[in-house]
Amino acid sequence: MPCPAESRFWWMLGDLFTWLHRDVESLVYALVEFRKLEVEHDNDVDPEDLSARFKETVGAFDSTPFADDESQWNLSLEELEHGIW
Repeated sequence: MPCPAESRFWWMLGDLFTWLHRDVESLVYALVEFRKLEVEHDNDVDPEDLSARFKETVGAFDSTPFADDESQWNLSLEELEHGIW
């Protein structure tokens, strides 16, 4: 699928179509919080702290992204915690 040239440095977020969210507002909220996580990660904040904070913040707004242990959000946060990013 063709993508804009500037997107080549964007992080891969997995398969957007399988993520669980209660509505579009929840998805946008999660993506905004994910951007904050990305910036803090680039500033060498502890990945486990970032993961816990993201899950707490997004989960307080909408818990459905984390309802399935195999959801893309949970898998991505696990990769973050294990230093795969």
